[in-house]
Amino acid sequence: MFPTSKAAWLPLLAAACIPFTSAARPDPADPKAPVPAVSYRSPLAAYQPYAEVPVAPWRESNDKVRERGGWRAYAREASQAEATPAVPEAASQPTTGGHAGHTGHAAPNPK
Repeated sequence: MFPTSKAAWLPLLAAACIPFTSAARPDPADPKAPVPAVSYRSPLAAYQPYAEVPVAPWRESNDKVRERGGWRAYAREASQAEATPAVPEAASQPTTGGHAGHTGHAAPNPK
């Protein structure tokens, strides 16, 4: 068997792929060439027009708020949501001096 390089196989692989890519394409200059069917879906097809939403009477709304604990309950929910950290624990830890990860060397001491 003769030793061959990988570069010698490249033209053979390229030639093997040519029939698969160009066999199904019709000539674009031929006016009688078949073309795929055109389909169109309007971006507004799923549009739903605005509809009035019935508003609950204010007495029922106030009673519901009172049952849930009043404005203090809503304020408590809001403060608990803000108290939850949005960043991971390690990222929220303060660093000392801005050079916490620089170990192995000391900064020059300007005098």
